[in-house]
Amino acid sequence: VVHVTDAARAYAACLEADASLVAGQIFNVVYGNFRVSEMALRVREALRSIGHDSDIIAEYDQAKVRNYRVSGEHIRRSLGFNLKTGIQESVTEAVKHLKGLEATDLDSPQFDNIRWIDRLAEVDPQVDIEHIERWSSPK
Repeated sequence: VVHVTDAARAYAACLEADASLVAGQIFNVVYGNFRVSEMALRVREALRSIGHDSDIIAEYDQAKVRNYRVSGEHIRRSLGFNLKTGIQESVTEAVKHLKGLEATDLDSPQFDNIRWIDRLAEVDPQVDIEHIERWSSPK
């Protein structure tokens, strides 16, 4: 869970850091660890705070259960990097940007990673789809 601006700031921090601090290192950039239900509650509250009533419908399909935890402590310790944008701000900002779009705009490949990758492959057959999928699929 990370806002795109914070992800870009983390990337820039790594590029600007002394190589001895980042070379060969892996940094998780994460606002926090949340259960899906907790994230849903936070998103619902953010939406309600800006006048969008929403509900949560629980789905108990065990095949979809994921369990993982990550820590952003390494980037905080190594580079003094802290995220600035929380869930509330992320949701309200996304809603603000989406309000300016027509519903048909959301069908555009620019809003769907898989469709965007497919489009790139159509334009440039040299795009290594297997490489992209290997690095972009959930671990």
